Amino acid sequence: FDDLQVKYPFGDYAQQGELEKAYAHFKLGEFSNTDEILQRFIRVYPRHPHIEYAYYLRALNRYTQGIGKRGTVFKVEKTQRTNEYARQAFDYFSLLIRRFPHSRYRADSVKRLKVLRDALAEHDLYIANYYLQRKAYVAAARRAKNLLETYPQSVQIPAALSIMVQSYEGLGLHDLARDSQRVLDLNFPQFTPKKFKPGKKKS
Repeated sequence: FDDLQVKYPFGDYAQQGELEKAYAHFKLGEFSNTDEILQRFIRVYPRHPHIEYAYYLRALNRYTQGIGKRGTVFKVEKTQRTNEYARQAFDYFSLLIRRFPHSRYRADSVKRLKVLRDALAEHDLYIANYYLQRKAYVAAARRAKNLLETYPQSVQIPAALSIMVQSYEGLGLHDLARDSQRVLDLNFPQFTPKKFKPGKKKS
């Protein structure tokens, strides 16, 4: 593959070889190499007939780094780099769907986006709760608000609203607390907060 790329960089076999090389690195768990090859491929061959696959594999590569094969959600002990991979995967899958709305990879991308959205939202919720338990109300409210704005379809929305209510009360911002409570009661009348289990450190 490398020889083809050097001798015939714009030949059909060389271009296809780049995709196959990227997939081989991906299967071996060599994620950095996979990303490097795909980033270059997308930049150099934007009109390639299999460009959708390049976008998809790039997103799947980051997904595997950030979440893994089981859809593991993030806890506070996860590293910032791991979370960044997941956020990149979220952005990459979103870009694929926007750019290729009728792609054969759309259905799988939508499914993985939901996993990513809920996992990233849970991570933000965990951090917000961490701050709330330590009476860092400004940080807790900010993190919860970010969750609402970034992942509006997440299952973590009611818990984030609950944190905002408690944070605003802690800050003495009673009007904002009442507003948040009204939104929570109107949209999630059956919501019951879960007991928070603090971690050892924040991310």
